[in-house]
Amino acid sequence: MSMVDSRNGSEGLAPRQARPVDLKKSQPADAAAAAVLRECAGQIAANIPVVIASVEPEGPHQLRIGLRRLRSALSAFSAVLGGQEAKRLSAEARWLGQEVGLLRDLDVIRTGIVPAAMARNPLDARFEALAAAVGEAASAARERLSATLQGERVSTFLADLDAFVARLDGTGLDVPERPAGTPLSVADLAVTALDRRWKKSVRAAGRIGKLTLAERHVLRKELKKLRYCGEFLLPLFRRRKAKPFLKRLKQLQDVFGLLNDARMVAGRLDEVLAGGRAPDGARHAAGWIAGYAACEADVAWTHARALWKDLGKTRRFWTSG
Repeated sequence: MSMVDSRNGSEGLAPRQARPVDLKKSQPADAAAAAVLRECAGQIAANIPVVIASVEPEGPHQLRIGLRRLRSALSAFSAVLGGQEAKRLSAEARWLGQEVGLLRDLDVIRTGIVPAAMARNPLDARFEALAAAVGEAASAARERLSATLQGERVSTFLADLDAFVARLDGTGLDVPERPAGTPLSVADLAVTALDRRWKKSVRAAGRIGKLTLAERHVLRKELKKLRYCGEFLLPLFRRRKAKPFLKRLKQLQDVFGLLNDARMVAGRLDEVLAGGRAPDGARHAAGWIAGYAACEADVAWTHARALWKDLGKTRRFWTSG
């Protein structure tokens, strides 16, 4: 039975969250990579039937997380993966993540953002019109995504990922197209990978007080990759030493989540209401929500700058100093 089949059979239709992988410092880096990639693949494969069978928002949420974690793992362990196949799998995960992202965004708006706005405006029927329009858009997106998930491209992606991990597991350091000079232990690789992710985050932050909306979005994605990388490799370090850094990183990500919601909601609502099909009342409600989200984002951004400075002052747990 393949990795994908066994995951689906054991998990049923319950949304599947990420699970920690028990890495050892003496473990070969490619064996550690195989264990982490297998866990990411398991989360992806288990949540696909959940998305197909259910209208609950947790399935798409966990599926998108699994795809993001897979891409982060492929990047974190690139020193022992190398070659075009890892890049191709990452590109396929990115494509599928974008397909899932539309439904996930609409679910966030449908189940969280619009109901919160209706609670603040209980006598305004225009928000009900918007809720109906978003619900219809989410239903249509769910049907399209279900068809995509049952299509040949996704099944091929899962099979290729399964084969890639199996080959990595079974050939030791003799991985096709593996770059020369690869660290032999995951402990060696961990420091290099975390340093690389941290430096990319620092570059993305730049002069943080003057970042554009697009640059803030780039920084948010880099911080997410840093967090995933830290979570993958956490078993190699003392948790007590890692806790302050990861705690501040999570706080910063939570704030950036508000920034991303503001960025996302305006664009998605424009898409939902495009073409003149929605009533004017829904457009008024969408404008109110977009404005409210933008105000929240402005407040959140002041906290983000302070949290970034705090993170920069926090000892990085993978360093020896």
